[in-house]
Amino acid sequence: MGAHYPSKPSHHAAAVAANAQPKLAPRRDLSDQESEQVAQRREAFLSLLPDAYPFFKALYAEGLIDGWRSVTMVSELPSREPEPDFAFPSGDLPPDMPE
Repeated sequence: MGAHYPSKPSHHAAAVAANAQPKLAPRRDLSDQESEQVAQRREAFLSLLPDAYPFFKALYAEGLIDGWRSVTMVSELPSREPEPDFAFPSGDLPPDMPE
């Protein structure tokens, strides 16, 4: 039993050297319109999310994003007003609750 179950499958992933650098495709040049859009998104990102900049910078340093051109949308979320505390309409208090 087990003769048809090899201990190591033949489809092992190739080992990657510890000092290997990923090969990235060359970045294409942006048109003037695309460059302007990237600049606008960058300004919006920095004004709305200034605390997130170190995280964004770390993503870029690790090669997980391609810089500011990776930002595709920035928008402010609508603010939610806190819901008022629940209150019974006047005169509708349950009988066991004092006024």
